[in-house]
Amino acid sequence: MHAVREIKIVFAGPMGAGKTTDIRALSDQAPVSTEVTNEILCKGSPGVILLVDGRSATALTDLEMYLEMLRGQCPKQPLVIGVGRLPVDAGQELDRLAASLAARDIAAPVFGVDVRSREDILLLVETLLCILEMRASESLDGVH
Repeated sequence: MHAVREIKIVFAGPMGAGKTTDIRALSDQAPVSTEVTNEILCKGSPGVILLVDGRSATALTDLEMYLEMLRGQCPKQPLVIGVGRLPVDAGQELDRLAASLAARDIAAPVFGVDVRSREDILLLVETLLCILEMRASESLDGVH
């Protein structure tokens, strides 16, 4: 018999990015709390899903601010980025955000998502879980 293991995944991002909507799309139960203070954000979590509102004029600034905060609090945790509410030129916006990550030497997948779509949010979660699995496998193999 296999023991069930719970994994705490943090959904971070600015107000209005879709965190609560994401959690509601995934969960069978209403979220208990979706807002916590930054000091406890990453505690006990192996990874973070960062959400950004793609139509916001401050999307790049929001991304950079959260990257700095997460890098300070949990520098080694894997990160997956979901960009919701993308404008018509979605490819250009995703490229702009990915370029900001590359300039900071941060390797993290960036996906355009509909924050109301269970499938889109599952893609973010499954991507994060794959990264965690790969890291666990590498550490078992002695690869650093």
